[in-house]
Amino acid sequence: MTAEPDFRTLVEHTPVAMLVHQAGTIVYVNPRLVAALGYREPGALIGRAFEDLFLGHDIASRLIARDDAGDPIATRLVRADGSAWWAEASATAIELEARPATLITLRDLTTGAALRESEGRFWSLFSESPVPLWEHDMSSVRSFLVDAGGDQLARPEVLAEALQRVRVIAVNEAAIELFDATVADDLVTALPSIFGEESRWSFRALWRALLAGEARFEAETIATTLQGKIKHVSLRVSVIPGHEATWSRVVMSIFDLTRHEEAESRIRSALREKEVLLREVHHRVKNNLQVISSLLNLQASHLEDPEVRALFAESQNRVHAIALVHERLYQTKDLARLEIGEYLTSVTTALCRAQNGLERGITAVIETDTLELPLDIAIPCGLIVNELVTNALKYAFPDRVGTIHVALHAVDDHLELVVADDGIGLPGEVDPRNSKTLGLDLVFTFAEQLDATVTLVREPGTSFRFAFQMAQT
Repeated sequence: MTAEPDFRTLVEHTPVAMLVHQAGTIVYVNPRLVAALGYREPGALIGRAFEDLFLGHDIASRLIARDDAGDPIATRLVRADGSAWWAEASATAIELEARPATLITLRDLTTGAALRESEGRFWSLFSESPVPLWEHDMSSVRSFLVDAGGDQLARPEVLAEALQRVRVIAVNEAAIELFDATVADDLVTALPSIFGEESRWSFRALWRALLAGEARFEAETIATTLQGKIKHVSLRVSVIPGHEATWSRVVMSIFDLTRHEEAESRIRSALREKEVLLREVHHRVKNNLQVISSLLNLQASHLEDPEVRALFAESQNRVHAIALVHERLYQTKDLARLEIGEYLTSVTTALCRAQNGLERGITAVIETDTLELPLDIAIPCGLIVNELVTNALKYAFPDRVGTIHVALHAVDDHLELVVADDGIGLPGEVDPRNSKTLGLDLVFTFAEQLDATVTLVREPGTSFRFAFQMAQT
């Protein structure tokens, strides 16, 4: 590399704009760049962050990351008055005062041959793009809307007039193919017919966005080809930099979403069919469980031993608790989750009714958070409540009135289910984990399914507390 004085002499007099930054901080700018950006002296730029000069920090980051010249990058720098200056930027690694630095050269793209070259590159990309592209002159639209007032876009006649004022400058081959045209001229005057009543709201939103100073806009809408085919499309509209004040050059890219929409429609239809089928399955399972419950009741009616009849009744209640799940799933929108409060209320109320709880002065209090739980949690919870409420109704109040309390709450990252009563209490000699009764065996079996921690409090009354995670693995 040449000595620093020679380097400065060179860059001070070159017609090419240049700057040097070290670690992202500007340490030198030449007179050509100071003039191009509309500043009076270099001091206005020295010490500033390199990224702050660019409209779009992604471009600046790409330049910072380069350690060789690479391909030039077209970018926009911010002038002193806030306007944009288009330039082609190249980066070269250098040393300045024995420290690594980066030299950025900036070729003006706004005049002369550079502008023509840039235009040629633009049109090459425009015409060869596989994405349908339209270029419009919307300057007449802007003048019309400014005179009419942007709030007038709510009026259909104003919107229709604005659409008529859009002048199509060019369309590419992909757009001609998408809209069933033969040549570009077929589309020049077809904009109002292609974007009919169903898509007018998109243009209303577009022009409101442009009037608000935005330079980009996206929307999904409906378009009609020249052959009358309906297309679901996504519009992306951009004002070409330098034309924000006039809207004289606006590019619209169009993405055909028709196949995606049709595929999505087929999937939605298939899901609806599966949902109907699942509801029918739940309905039939519920009916079959009710048949089983009725058979158990019929069999019990032929038994003379009260204890055996009671066992059949308990089995009937268990079947009913499961049947309630399928009944509620059949009635709700979500076929995979159950509103737990309503479910536990139904189970407890049915048990109290079956064992004459109200007539005996026994009150059931159910308190739950509003929670929709998956079936692998909801069903074990319902069966635990079924067994413990049954036990309380049978044994806790032999000659007294009382209350059975059922609660389920979300506590931090887990759930807590509590079934408690203020009855005579569980006898001290009874170990619920090693009980010979089926009911308590089932309680701890279901607790294992939930991977729950079980806490038993014997006085006053009896209280079972189950703590477990909201999601089972």
